[in-house]
Amino acid sequence: MSLLNAPLGLDCFEDARLFVWRPRGVLDEAVLNKILAFLVLQEGRFGRPFHRFTDLSQIDAIDVTFKYVFHFALIGGFHASAARS
Repeated sequence: MSLLNAPLGLDCFEDARLFVWRPRGVLDEAVLNKILAFLVLQEGRFGRPFHRFTDLSQIDAIDVTFKYVFHFALIGGFHASAARS
């Protein structure tokens, strides 16, 4: 699968319907918004959700509000209802 404009650290294994994301540095709302928009776009393009795996072992800090965590989970969960994260 072509991952043009893919967020840094994102790999796709199309045969397994799997996105693997390994963010680095500071994880903030802008980074999370970019990854979520990209995943929603790609899953819509392929007409089916992908499984998702995130490896947070290389991040230095998390800079999001508690409210945003719930927002992100609700939006991401809605778009991935048939996938597993």
